[in-house]
Amino acid sequence: DASAQVLDRLRKRSKPSLPNPDELAAFLEQSLADDIKIPLLRDEFDTFLIPDFKDPCTAEDLEILFRVSNAESAYSFITSVLGSAIMTSSPPLDGTEYSFVTFWDINIRRFLETFFSSGRSVRNTNQHMSTNNMCPDFGFILNQVCPFRGEEKAPHSREEVWTELVDKIEWTYDPAPYVLGYYAIGPSLTYVALCRPQLGSHKPDIITIGTVDLSLRKERICNLQILINLCTIIELIRDVIGWRETAEFVPIERENKTICITGTSIKKTYHGPDGEQCIQKLRNIYNMLRSEHVPNVDDLILSYTDNDRGCVAYLAPKGMSVRPNTQKELLEAIICVLEALSVMHEAEMPIFHRDIRWPNIVRLHGSQWMLIDWDDASSMPTRAASHLERANHAPEVFNDDHKGEVDIWSVGKLIKDAAVWILDLSADVVERGRWMWETKPRPTAVDALKAIQDVYRTMCDQKI
Repeated sequence: DASAQVLDRLRKRSKPSLPNPDELAAFLEQSLADDIKIPLLRDEFDTFLIPDFKDPCTAEDLEILFRVSNAESAYSFITSVLGSAIMTSSPPLDGTEYSFVTFWDINIRRFLETFFSSGRSVRNTNQHMSTNNMCPDFGFILNQVCPFRGEEKAPHSREEVWTELVDKIEWTYDPAPYVLGYYAIGPSLTYVALCRPQLGSHKPDIITIGTVDLSLRKERICNLQILINLCTIIELIRDVIGWRETAEFVPIERENKTICITGTSIKKTYHGPDGEQCIQKLRNIYNMLRSEHVPNVDDLILSYTDNDRGCVAYLAPKGMSVRPNTQKELLEAIICVLEALSVMHEAEMPIFHRDIRWPNIVRLHGSQWMLIDWDDASSMPTRAASHLERANHAPEVFNDDHKGEVDIWSVGKLIKDAAVWILDLSADVVERGRWMWETKPRPTAVDALKAIQDVYRTMCDQKI
């Protein structure tokens, strides 16, 4: 069985640079070269020939995807993935959305999961349970990012399905110019590119790059050809975006809560007897942040506590869970955090974050970064946070009545930690980090901000 070798050839085919959006339709329609067509024996080939005049499958149709070989056959790949897509008929057109899920999976999901062994499919099983659920019906995750997603409806649906693709996405995929997706209405399948929003817009542009009628065998064969070409583009998008620290659409279980990054926000569901208290604390903290006009922080856009839905908070914007990769990016992130702390710490009722770490800092567009995750935040009087990890938090945070020094210690540690992966940090930057981390009494947020801004201006003047 040559299945492994055939898949290896598909994965290693030569890759172009990422096509422009207006080139995608032609790229998906490209015929497969003979050396990457799927080999099968003559008798295997003949089993797919169907003379049905309403929905035939001819030799010409099969040659879109296959080549007859005297000795080589990807039998396992064909029977488990390709053959089931070709031979499985569409459900009745009066069927429900649920009745089509397996059919869509056979024609899309199964191939993606076979091609990308490290990928993960996610399905939104709660789309009818909450109007605030902003996850796509289908998402495919690579490197913690969703470069390909889909929205699906029953054949009789009158909804404009493509609008859900746009509504359920906040653009966090720079530097990629687009991500890919589809919308399906029964067997009618349309592939699209969701392009980076234009300046002044918050929603991506959507362009059609291919259409398929999955009710016909020939069209299902053409769809497999499209998917082979599509996977090349998905790989390129994955490489351009790079790795993210937190996966989209995949629930993250913590001790007392579940976190999910949806298309437009962060959803936190609190468990246990303290759930209502956690939600009320968040409401209080975010009310204080708003009243003090604290910059560079996220916002609580919705929260509720009830027996049916639980104790839930939605936070936005979601940002990009990435670390700074250069000295310039590091200083921009530190400046944004210190701008927030300068306002928080100087407020009439000071606010202390107490858990400033790189996982709790996300990137927005351009040079803007944002401080998130306020579960451990506190105002005066503060109590010892004994549940925090000593290696990652200031020693004072484990005592009562600590103040802003715990956040300044953490900002200094951000710089110290970043020196592990940003190898060319200047001595000035490292020294400023040590100053915040080691000095007692520690500098105020206002003084620390001025010091980092001075370093940043000097670097920009030197064009470093």
